[in-house]
Amino acid sequence: VSTRVDIVFDGAGMAAAIADADGEGGWLTPAAGYAVAGDFIEVQVPFASLGVETGSTLKLAAVAYCGGAEADVVPERRFLAFKVPPLGEVTAIASFDDPIGDDHGPGYYTYPTDGVFTPSAFDVTSLEIIRDAEDVLIFKIGLGAKPTSPWGGITGYSLQAIDIYIDTDGKPGSGSTEFFSARKARTVPEHAWEYYLRASMDLVAMYDTGWNAFDKVKVESYGDEASSAIYIRVPASAIEGGKTWNVIVAMLGHDGYGEGGIRAVTGAAEQWTFGGCDKEGLCPAIMDLVVGEGISQEDMLSAYRETGDLVEIRGLKVTLP
Repeated sequence: VSTRVDIVFDGAGMAAAIADADGEGGWLTPAAGYAVAGDFIEVQVPFASLGVETGSTLKLAAVAYCGGAEADVVPERRFLAFKVPPLGEVTAIASFDDPIGDDHGPGYYTYPTDGVFTPSAFDVTSLEIIRDAEDVLIFKIGLGAKPTSPWGGITGYSLQAIDIYIDTDGKPGSGSTEFFSARKARTVPEHAWEYYLRASMDLVAMYDTGWNAFDKVKVESYGDEASSAIYIRVPASAIEGGKTWNVIVAMLGHDGYGEGGIRAVTGAAEQWTFGGCDKEGLCPAIMDLVVGEGISQEDMLSAYRETGDLVEIRGLKVTLP
């Protein structure tokens, strides 16, 4: 325990005090907090008092004392946990809803058969792009199920792999239309990308069109069960270009042993592969895709059936303030 919040009832009402551990088994002089009581007890604790930053995991437990003895504790075991949201003033840049239950790629993909692949794990329900007070761009990707981490990793989610391709100028030929290895898709020519963000359980990075990583750029990602979302953070200054972008956000399955670090799509679903591919070499490995209004994900991802070629993906128009 590093911080303690005491809520004390007396004849005059209720007061709260915040104290930090001194590292020697004691507590530093507490600072005043804010608390009110009614049908519920509400306590206000500034994040600044906790010394945390965006994306940090906060663990807490509530303990009630009566006559100096412990009377009750919530939860009974371990802690409640949540991720610290963006701190300070934030600027909303763009927000998109995505249909619920369309985690089937072109319309006919199925999940692997192993029980670890919980329903809706690959279902993207929303996309928000914001800029925080530290000039960091945050991509918040809402999920149909809480992100889980059965295989560990560095991000707090294990099943998903997220691809984000950013076209900063809208000029054909000025970037790359190619998706990363094994995706079996590309962009439309007018949405050729300049920056690629990749996030999974064991790798979070940004690349240029030559697949060179921006090693000096701090890119972060984490899953948050409380908001049922995956967050990806990148400094806004690291992405140069115009004010109107075309952004592609694709949901894939993570597989550390698979080509390109993603899970394959085979004819029939197996323990560790998606099912539904009817043209080997052409089926895009994308389970869900955030698309603009009036655009069909299913039509876009199944186009290989008619063209006999890789599908071409259009980006979402995003205008920076």
